[in-house]
Amino acid sequence: MDRLDPRLREELLALGPRRDYRAGQRLLMEGAATTHVFLIVTGVVKVTATAKERGPAVLAMRHEGDLVGELAAMDGSPRSASVVACRQVTAHEIGRAAFLAFRDRPGVSPVVSSTVNDRLLSEACRSAGIDRGHWHRQPQGDGEFALVPADVPKPLLVDDFVGHLVSGLRRYNRDQMPPTRMRLRVAMHHGEVRRGRMGYSGELPVLLSRLLGSDALREALNAVPAADLVLILSDRMYEDAVRDGYRRLVPESFRRVRVVSKNFDGHGWIHLPDHAPPSLPDPATPRPAPRPGGRTGRQHHHPPLRSH
Repeated sequence: MDRLDPRLREELLALGPRRDYRAGQRLLMEGAATTHVFLIVTGVVKVTATAKERGPAVLAMRHEGDLVGELAAMDGSPRSASVVACRQVTAHEIGRAAFLAFRDRPGVSPVVSSTVNDRLLSEACRSAGIDRGHWHRQPQGDGEFALVPADVPKPLLVDDFVGHLVSGLRRYNRDQMPPTRMRLRVAMHHGEVRRGRMGYSGELPVLLSRLLGSDALREALNAVPAADLVLILSDRMYEDAVRDGYRRLVPESFRRVRVVSKNFDGHGWIHLPDHAPPSLPDPATPRPAPRPGGRTGRQHHHPPLRSH
């Protein structure tokens, strides 16, 4: 919560009592039905959970200014992980009702959404048996560009990881009003990438940017209001992960679309988990002019994500 305005951060601290924990003491327990959150003031905590087929695993380390426990507060689900003090820790314990009221204030919701997005990604990786700690991640606005190690099976990303991410989104959105509902756009490609002083370069990040920002992807999400996530794959990713029906992936649930953007003219494969892909117009086809007095525009959605 370091991105919060200092005045808002002080107000958040005032919402709950200060608690002190010694090294090794548990703040939150995996599976518990509690719904309060903690804002870490001093010290370091580790977040642990039972990883798929591997037993307990450390998911993350949280430090001063970090929020922990917010997913259970927002969706009412059992704790997905335990939080344990690594050394002496001071934190403020904030009840669910007070936290949710604070979250909806101007200037707070985008910060909380960014935090929730990060937690949902970590939880989806854990559930799919993927170690997110090995990803090379680069924040981009309210989204993330991520390079995933080549030894992670592509169908595991497209099927299991995306499936668990959708499940997490569904739980989170269950009790959300439209202003705080989170809907994600995800783009995936695989190939070579170079890292320079200004970040990653090469064909891969450029192609992902075009796919993620395409009108076709936004229109697909707009066309299915019940969908929480829309995925677009490059031709190469589709060929290697989907075409032959690996795992539970059904090729017929993907729709090939044309993507035209700036100097790019190519194709991608759109998939809306649990929903049939909508029919979309070819971007080269002229669109009908709006009626006099009518309004045009597109709905904006929450964080774009890129994965490799």
